[in-house]
Amino acid sequence: MADSNAIQALGEPAADDTTWFVRRGAQVRGPYAWSTIEMNLALGRIRGNDEVCPAGPGWRSVATLRPEPAAQAAPVSTAAAPRRRGPSALAARRARAERVWASLREAPPAPRRGRFAFALGAFVIGLLVFAMYVASPKPKTPIDCAAAPAAGVNWDFCTLAGLSADGAELAGMSARNARLNRASLVEATIAESDLAYADLSGANLALGDLSGSRLVGSSLRDAVLHHTDLRGADLRFADLSGASLVDVALDGARLDNAIWPDGRTCAPGSRGACLRR
Repeated sequence: MADSNAIQALGEPAADDTTWFVRRGAQVRGPYAWSTIEMNLALGRIRGNDEVCPAGPGWRSVATLRPEPAAQAAPVSTAAAPRRRGPSALAARRARAERVWASLREAPPAPRRGRFAFALGAFVIGLLVFAMYVASPKPKTPIDCAAAPAAGVNWDFCTLAGLSADGAELAGMSARNARLNRASLVEATIAESDLAYADLSGANLALGDLSGSRLVGSSLRDAVLHHTDLRGADLRFADLSGASLVDVALDGARLDNAIWPDGRTCAPGSRGACLRR
């Protein structure tokens, strides 16, 4: 590189306090001190065909001011210049950066507590939604008093006195407040059904399956319940006066305040047997 005397020989101002802009195509960088431009020329960051301007108009090729770095390899004088970061300093910085990145790659990943908490919360919410769906009452079929005996039939408030449906499959049916007095339902499957406040007086339910059914407040006066399965049924406040109970399965059945065949009222808390008050 030529020194400042060479620049003066080319008719340019000495590299004292003048600042310079460098242009390459449409990209303009600067302002730089001339010493910075010299260092970048030595490092190959500024090329001879780049243009410079001393803080004003009049762009010109660097080659018109200075010879190319390859043509004159004179060292850059640093006698009066402030301390600058040369190639060795840049290499040291790169080495430090590489060491930092290496340590980061080798470090164990931090526990992702936030993601785990979010996943756990979403799982709990999903369980709650599923439980609410299972516990929510499912829509029933429309009431149809003319419907033939079938599982899930809806006979709510229907009058079906004297119905003959021996051996019928009626699981999951609904007959709330229905009149089924004197109905013949021998060996019928009526498990998990809703017969709350239904009139089943005089009905023949022998050998039938009413396990898990809701019979709250229903009338079973004089009904035939020989070998009938009433396990887990809800018979609270039901009227069983005069009913014929022979080998009836009552395991887990709720009998609070039910009227027993002998006319006594079962004590609250009666479960599987009618407790005296």
